[in-house]
Amino acid sequence: MMRSHILLLVACTNSLNFSPRRVHLRKLLRRKNRKPKRPTMLRNQDRPELLLFVTTNAARWTDGVERPGVARLVAEAKDAGTPSIWICEDDPKPVGDLKPTPWPNAPSLPCPQALQDARASIEIEPDGFGGGMGGAGGTRAVSSEEASRRWRLDVSHHPITPAGTRGRKMPAREPLPARCVVIAPSREAAIAGRSAGMRVVGLCSEAEVTLDGAADVLFDELDDDWDAVTFDDLYTPGSYWVNPPSPRTVDGRHADPWTGEVVEYDMSGAVVSAAEAEDESVDDGELSAAERAILADIEGL
Repeated sequence: MMRSHILLLVACTNSLNFSPRRVHLRKLLRRKNRKPKRPTMLRNQDRPELLLFVTTNAARWTDGVERPGVARLVAEAKDAGTPSIWICEDDPKPVGDLKPTPWPNAPSLPCPQALQDARASIEIEPDGFGGGMGGAGGTRAVSSEEASRRWRLDVSHHPITPAGTRGRKMPAREPLPARCVVIAPSREAAIAGRSAGMRVVGLCSEAEVTLDGAADVLFDELDDDWDAVTFDDLYTPGSYWVNPPSPRTVDGRHADPWTGEVVEYDMSGAVVSAAEAEDESVDDGELSAAERAILADIEGL
């Protein structure tokens, strides 16, 4: 009787197909039938750290009327945690949340040094990388205790809205020139922004001289309609540029980011003075200092 029960149990077990090979084959078939997971990609974009409106005409027309789109763009930047500065020759009325900052007589406006001084007059607290859309998240403007300037900037404190999971807190610093966007209504303002190593949005509607070649992108106005320039368009990479800028002249030569003057570099990367660059440009048959240094290095080889 016991033997028959054992045989019946063995038969039932075999009928269930519990062999290791069959179980393994079933698992393989299940894996093949599964739908593949969609790959995820982490976007790394640099958010603009400062909007810099240069001269009174950058936010108001010559007749004093507000330029369309300025108040909207400043509000979008504020919501993202990016401050805006309006440096101008006189003291016009504010445009939305954008308040004017009268500029002292020296250095004259516009010039690269004026833009660099305005940038260095504030601090931001950048977010660490959070892994969300937009990469590093937002920045928060805070008043600068170290900046010893002759004017004060009214930069409001507002909370950060991170794009993803907030990363570790980053130390406060000045906005980086490559992450500043200049709103330039004239060729002089565009050239100053380009020489300072900043991105330049040119406004052409009242420009007396063409801005072609001086700005990264040109518009008649910032506008508020379907063709408006939005804050998200100003990311790097974004709608108008891909890579961070470097200090350049209109013809693409290296420029001093504070003076805008053309600079040359030797083979070691050091700045060469204008006199040295002029001397080296003359082909008198003599070896330059850089060439003599190279020969001295390889003499013992």
